[in-house]
Amino acid sequence: MVNHPPHYTGHPSGVECIEVAELLPFTLGNAFKYVFRHGQKGGLEDLRKAHWYLDRIEPGATPLYVAEENLLVAGELARRIAAHESYLIGGCLVAIALAEVEHARELLGHLLSAA
Repeated sequence: MVNHPPHYTGHPSGVECIEVAELLPFTLGNAFKYVFRHGQKGGLEDLRKAHWYLDRIEPGATPLYVAEENLLVAGELARRIAAHESYLIGGCLVAIALAEVEHARELLGHLLSAA
């Protein structure tokens, strides 16, 4: 449960959450983590936590301290994950992994309003 908990490692894509989260800055990595695991662990509360982390990034700000190579790798891994998710969840994960904060906020907003 410490090194490889099922809510992070059991995804049908074969991608572990940490593979993406560690490529991103803290706020984006945590937002990714909460969306990734919400269906297996915290449900709606995890989606709210993800939104909280995204709200900590100023609107319109681009996290310039993310290496472009990290975004490319994170985006590719997130696309593999998204292929097994609903449109909104998959899109949100990809948007977070690509540091498209406004788009991720919008998708999370739709998820939260539908709940």
